[in-house]
Amino acid sequence: MTTYIAQARQLGDELIADHARGQIRAFFDQIRHGARDYQTVASLNAQIAQEYRGRCILELLQNAHDALANAVPDDPRRISFVLSTDPQPVLLVGNSGLPFRHADFKGICELAQSRKNPNESVGNKGLGFRSVLEVSSCPEIWSTGLAAGAPCFAFRFDPAVTDLVAEAAQELKLYGLDARSPLEDCPLVDWSPRQLEDFRQRLKTEGIDVAEAAGALSPYAIPLRAERMPLAVRCLLDEGHATVVRLPLDSEEAIPSVKDQLAGLRDARSVIFLDHLGELVIEVDGERRVLERGVDSDA
Repeated sequence: MTTYIAQARQLGDELIADHARGQIRAFFDQIRHGARDYQTVASLNAQIAQEYRGRCILELLQNAHDALANAVPDDPRRISFVLSTDPQPVLLVGNSGLPFRHADFKGICELAQSRKNPNESVGNKGLGFRSVLEVSSCPEIWSTGLAAGAPCFAFRFDPAVTDLVAEAAQELKLYGLDARSPLEDCPLVDWSPRQLEDFRQRLKTEGIDVAEAAGALSPYAIPLRAERMPLAVRCLLDEGHATVVRLPLDSEEAIPSVKDQLAGLRDARSVIFLDHLGELVIEVDGERRVLERGVDSDA
């Protein structure tokens, strides 16, 4: 079992690294060709986060519920929200059901590219996850493997990744094809010498500051491997949750918003439209409430 878990985690890590490397190379390719798609994506991220303001709990609930749709018969069909405000405020959202698949991973990283079928899921735009940026700029996702041979995804996002890309951009200017990726020991770009020269000419003729351009790159297109699993995440996974979203809250000001949104879920009528849900757990600083269909109880 331990060997399987290690293999599943290794496969997931490779997919995460491949995606991140591809996104960084795509950024430099766009500059070489004079494209600005990366600016559009970053702008859309900011716009979506604003439009979904105050909805992060509902969006996370809907995403978790969609994972329950194809759960195995004996699945508890559980969704858990666990908010801890001390010593560091953090919100955990766990769900049973299907773990993350490769398509789910790409749907999170690639704006508006969700794999969800609008006829089978509550949320289908692939945009709702961006709502968490209102309260957390560094979200994490931990998900178990689906079956033998399936990847186990553990990844995070961090705005600081754009600083790493900016530093790599300077290396590309200085060292050319010898520049290394900021995330792993491999070439930064896979260009020919002629393509490198085209890139340098573009910088010169258009006066592009490539490090400044990196600042306009959305960090939420570049996933990073999550290295060390927090104990609270491990506990939720051990309790039967297949996936846990961990949101370190950015400030004390985010706590009232999260609490208010969680309070809105405590009325069982507010989740009746989630027909795949069997049990909703809401825990705030140790105070736990469990909502079941037809049952509302404090634990």
